Order: sequence, then structure tokens, then C-alpha cells
Amino acid sequence: MHSTRKLLFTLVAILIFTLLPVHIASAHTTLEESTPAAGEELDEPIDQITLSFSTVIEEGSTLILENQAGDQLEPSSIEITEDIMEASFDEPLEAGEYQANWQIIGADGHVMESSISFSIAEAEGNTAENTEDVTEENNAASDQEENQENASEELGEESATEGDSQTNEENTSPQTSEESGMSGLTIGIIVLLLIAGAGLVAWMVFSKRK
Repeated sequence: MHSTRKLLFTLVAILIFTLLPVHIASAHTTLEESTPAAGEELDEPIDQITLSFSTVIEEGSTLILENQAGDQLEPSSIEITEDIMEASFDEPLEAGEYQANWQIIGADGHVMESSISFSIAEAEGNTAENTEDVTEENNAASDQEENQENASEELGEESATEGDSQTNEENTSPQTSEESGMSGLTIGIIVLLLIAGAGLVAWMVFSKRK
């Protein structure tokens, strides 16, 4: 009988010590769900992060958000409702990668901390605007190159016109010199004829007087 009681006591003790760690472990608070989920890639910006835990969490639990540049972003407000933490931000989060570092006080009084990571994709509208900006810049560059080509062509045409004008002037100058020479010869001949005529008239008058 004594041996049976001793064996029963041993079995109960073993059972208690076996189940006690399980009970203690189950009492610790763990993260059950989050919005956004860990590793999720969002298509649109968000301004709130929600964490849901396995037990009630106490006031004083906090969350700090860290972006891909290492900057820390503090929520504008944190609301604790039983087992849910809601962290809100004044402005929607920009596209990029983020890590939400949380620290909570569980129902058993233990402080626990961990983190989740997520990312926000670039909005399609912004991508389209960037594409339009690049297209406009390319069009502006093409227009500038075309204007430069047109200016070069106009400059070449003006140079060619000036060259033709100079050539025409050079060709005209000898003709003008020849015409000037011929005009001078003609005048000289006329003067000689006039002198000869005057001399002939004077000789005839002189002859009549004799």
C-alpha cells in the first residue's frame, strides 16, 4: 500500500512538472496576426499598422517604424484595445521598405519585443507621371537638336548666298573697268574730232581772208 501511494505521488509530480512549462509558455503573449502581414508588398500607401496578439496587452506597449534609409518614424497615436494595437500616422507612408519594431507588455507582465517587415510598391500613377516626364524631356531634347540643325542649315545658306554675292561682285568689277576704259577712249576721240574740226574751221576762215 505504501509503495502504491509513493508511485501515485511520483506520477502526479511528474505530470505537474511536465504540464507546468506548457502552461507558462502558453501564458506568454505572441503575435498572431498583423496588417500589413509580415513580408507583404502593398500596392497602395497606408497610414495605419494593426497588430493582434494571443493575449490581452497592457498600456505602455509601443511601436516604432523604420524605413529603408534607417530613419525612425513615430506614430502620431497608438491605441490599445485588449489584444489589439493600432498605430496611426499623420501622413500615408511613401513607397519603400519598412520594419515595424514593437514592444508589448503581456498579460503575464512580461515585456516582449519583435518586428515585422513589409514594403509599399511605387504607385502606378507616379510611374506613369515619371514616364511622361522622361518622354517630355526626350521630346524637348529632340526639338532642341532639330532647332540647332535648322539654324546650322540657315547659317550655311546665308554663307553660300554671301559667297555668291562676292563672286558676282568680282565678276562685275572687270566689266565695270572695261566699260570705264571704253568710255574714256570714246571721250578722247570726240575731243580730238572737235579740236580737228575747230582747226579746220579756223583754217578755212583764214584762207578766205587772204
